[in-house]
Order: sequence, then C-alpha cells, then structure tokens
Amino acid sequence: MSKHSWKNPVRSKVTKGTEGKFITIMGSNSTGKTFQTTQPDKNGKEVYVLAFEEGLNALDGVAYLPVEKWYDAIRELREIKRNIKDFKEVFSAIVVDEAYTASLMCQNYISSSNGVATIKEGNGGYGLWKEYELEFLDFVLGLKKLGITIFFLIHTQPKTIGKDENENEIVKQLPKGDWRSVDPIIDNSDLVLYLQSNGVDSEGNVIKSSAYSAETNRWFARSRFEYFPTYLPEFTKANLEQALAKAIELEAQAKGSIPISQEEKEKLTAMPKQDFRQLVSRAKDLAREMCLLYGNEKIHEQRHDLDQVVASVIGEGKTIEDIETLEVDKTEQLEEIIYRVQNKIEIGKRTIDLQNDTIKFQEKFLKDNPDATSEEIQKAVEEYIAQAKSDWVAEDN
Repeated sequence: MSKHSWKNPVRSKVTKGTEGKFITIMGSNSTGKTFQTTQPDKNGKEVYVLAFEEGLNALDGVAYLPVEKWYDAIRELREIKRNIKDFKEVFSAIVVDEAYTASLMCQNYISSSNGVATIKEGNGGYGLWKEYELEFLDFVLGLKKLGITIFFLIHTQPKTIGKDENENEIVKQLPKGDWRSVDPIIDNSDLVLYLQSNGVDSEGNVIKSSAYSAETNRWFARSRFEYFPTYLPEFTKANLEQALAKAIELEAQAKGSIPISQEEKEKLTAMPKQDFRQLVSRAKDLAREMCLLYGNEKIHEQRHDLDQVVASVIGEGKTIEDIETLEVDKTEQLEEIIYRVQNKIEIGKRTIDLQNDTIKFQEKFLKDNPDATSEEIQKAVEEYIAQAKSDWVAEDN
C-alpha cells in the first residue's frame, strides 16, 4: 500500500454516533458532568475514568484510575494504547475528570522534571511554558489517537466581558484554566457542551441540567456537526447519544454518504509503517543533535534529559541505546521518541536564539544609554525578554 498523499488521498467519512468522538462537557459543580458521562452507553458498555480529582465519591461501581500525579496518567495512557483492542472490548469511552486539576499536575511534572519549584523558574528564568504547552497537547492528542470516545470535563468560571445596552455587566461562563491546557482540548473537540443548572422542583428534587452547543454572550460552547441541536432541554448520556446519532444521520443524508464505524475509519486512514531501521537511524541522529545542542560543556545535562525522554516512552531505566533492541511492532514508540526529541531540539534552538538576541540587545542598550543604572538595565532586559516570549506565542498560534 502506498503512503497517503495528494496523489492518493483519504476521503473523510463521519463515524456513527458518539463512537470515536472527542466531547467536552463544561459547567459548574453539580450540573451532572461526571454523573452523566460515567453512565454506560446504549449498549451497556461502561466507561473508564482518569480521575484527576475526587468526583466519584457519590457514584458506585465506576471503573477509574485515581491520578495522584501527572505521570500516573501518562503511564496509563501508554498502557491503554498498547492494549487498545482489549481495552475497547471492555470500555466504550474514557472520561477525563477534570481539565483544570490535570493542568496543575502537568505543570508540577514539568517543574520537577527540570529541577525547579515552579514553571516560571525553569530554563534559566525564561520559564518552561513551552514545555508545559507541548506536554499537555501531547496528552490530548494521545487520547484522541486512541480511536475511542473521549469525554473531557471542564469546570467553568465567570468573567465579565462588557456591558449591555442598559449598562449591566455581561458575565460569561468560560472554561477554567490557562490557554495552554484549555485550547488543545477545545480545538480537538468535535462537540463542546455547556451545562446550565435548572435547580430543583417544588418537592426539592434536582432537575436535570440543560445543554447548549452554541456560543452566546453568557457561555462558551461549540459543535462541528451542522445538524446537532443547539439546545438539549434535558442533558443525559442517552439524550446526547441520540442527538448526535441523528445529527450524523442527517448530515450523511444531505451529502449522500453513509456513516461508518470507528473500526472502518481506522482501516481507511491507516498509514503504512516507515522502514524501522530508518526510524532507528533517525532517532540516533536526533539524539546526537540534542546532546550537542549547547556545546560540549552541557553534553551530560542534555544526555540526562534525553534519557528521561526515552524512559518516559519505553520504560524506566531505558536509554537511547536500547532502541536498537526494539521489535518492529514498537514502531509507534520509536516515532514518539523522535517526536519528543525534535520538540526538545526546537525549544533549545529557540532558547539559544533568545539568549543571543538578549545579549545583543543589552549591548545596544548600554551603548545608547551609557549612564543607565543596573536597575534600569535589568528592567529593560526583562521587558525585552517578555516581549520576545509573547511574540513566540503569537507566532506559534
């Protein structure tokens, strides 16, 4: 089979129902996010929860992993990936509960991995924001590539966005967290639902929340499905499945196509594996480049970082030399190592460029301002670095 390209393109097809979809459920506490998403699907298949917070105390019999630190989730994701066929035999979906707590654990992981207390202290004072951004994005993409339904739960927080015609403040419910963790989730979601609490009835019984799939000036929501209703009066797992199945059916009818199963889609989009020995050679070349990135004086530090990358993918205690012993069926792990090392090299090169540019800026500043105090010089340099880092973000996006 030849590799897919413009000469041999894949034609996109929509999968049936919630199967293989990436769905984000947003709302405040007690709106039913966890309760409804952890219900079995229409075929009675249960879900598996990556529990970053203790939200299952009132629920009985739900299968979950209590995530105490970020690496717990990473290790479990790799284990699921290695055994995805068996996993799908038991579970219909993965529920990530919830995003904000996960992002804090991710930040702690990046900080501790780099020997500092906080993100902003790392990288010689330049911060480890890019490393954190890439780590969280990698986690989200890893979930999406499993080919199973993903429910990502996000708390909301109110934010004043302006005033209406009567000069009353407009308060909008937005996802809680920073853009480095929230954006990857939203951008990869097929459906983002906002849950609105309906309070209790006259007898004090909780009324099920309503769900919205369209953004207003009161909340954020989004749908990639043209025929999905913008409003579900009663949000339940069953109602969501029914509405999504109907929307996909209507879209297929409008385009004259037939929805396919997730298994059929995976076969359709399967890419032929690259030559394994070429991948090993590529990984070794990149490893060498990473170790020499900062010159001979930092080879040992870079080698330590490289070994951490390798160990995080193929097992504790493993080093770059061990890739020679990998079997051909470990191609995905080898590709993962290559991807992560490339990211490390890219970040390192940007850091070097910024450091060199900062030295040039400081020299020019001193030439233009010979009487400047040390405090003025420090302030000017800090402002220059801050501006440079903000430019990085704009350029990346």
